[in-house]
Amino acid sequence: MPIYKRCPLCGKRIPEGSKCDCVPKRYKEYDRTRDKEIQGFYRGGEWRRLSRFMAMRYQGLDVYELIHNNARVLGEAIHHIYPVDEYWDMRFDTECLIMLSESNHRKFHAMMKAGKKQQVIETLSYCVAEYKRRYGYE
Repeated sequence: MPIYKRCPLCGKRIPEGSKCDCVPKRYKEYDRTRDKEIQGFYRGGEWRRLSRFMAMRYQGLDVYELIHNNARVLGEAIHHIYPVDEYWDMRFDTECLIMLSESNHRKFHAMMKAGKKQQVIETLSYCVAEYKRRYGYE
């Protein structure tokens, strides 16, 4: 008997390990609103290599969950602590990148849109510094 899960975007029941049909539509709509330079950056090889490196550095874990809740949750997205559109020069700075689960990634973006940008930056910066202090990396 197959195992099912719910799509976090539309709530549709889908087999475990597969993607919902709504995902390509979501990204297509999102890409229309996005700055072309930023879009090109995220599609570039340098960003892909850096994000793989960061996933290895953080052992594939959501750093926020690890530091704040002492929970081991699978990380899915490498997030810029300082928004790329405002801090373009920091886009490759490894100290300004953090791995988050998809739900936390969305939560922090929603907080930033709600005007809590400084709070998000401080929280995530603390998580990176504390991860480095506890687990160390070079």
